Amino acid sequence: MRRHWQRLCEGVGRHRGRLRFEIVAFLLVGGLQVVLDTLVFIALGALGVPVFAANVASRLAGACLGFLVNGRVTFASADGHGLDPGALLRFVITWAVLTTLGGLLLVQVDQVFGLTATWLAKPMVEAFLAVLGFMSLKYFVFARRFR
Repeated sequence: MRRHWQRLCEGVGRHRGRLRFEIVAFLLVGGLQVVLDTLVFIALGALGVPVFAANVASRLAGACLGFLVNGRVTFASADGHGLDPGALLRFVITWAVLTTLGGLLLVQVDQVFGLTATWLAKPMVEAFLAVLGFMSLKYFVFARRFR
């Protein structure tokens, strides 16, 4: 009986360690994504691209980086990475939903406070979406049950 509990506790410890790694890696990759996303968003906005379109384009730039790195490192399984056609489809669905939500929030900020305010709001909107994104990537996009 004691051996059973010892193995169970070791498994929980490994799971906690893996989750901690996933959170830290996701935050590091996410930080790079936010920088890329925000720079592209500001550049496109300064060039006169409408807020919603600029948001879609900038998120796409960040998404490409995020899918590759998170799939190969952050949420990779023990037997290899999580980059397969199914994961890509689930990623596209998740990305479309989160991008639409973020775009609608930024359009509201633009209508109420103006374009410059969207440049300041963009990182905050992305931080909110990052929480939703982590859960989506971990439990839907790169979930082991889909492999």
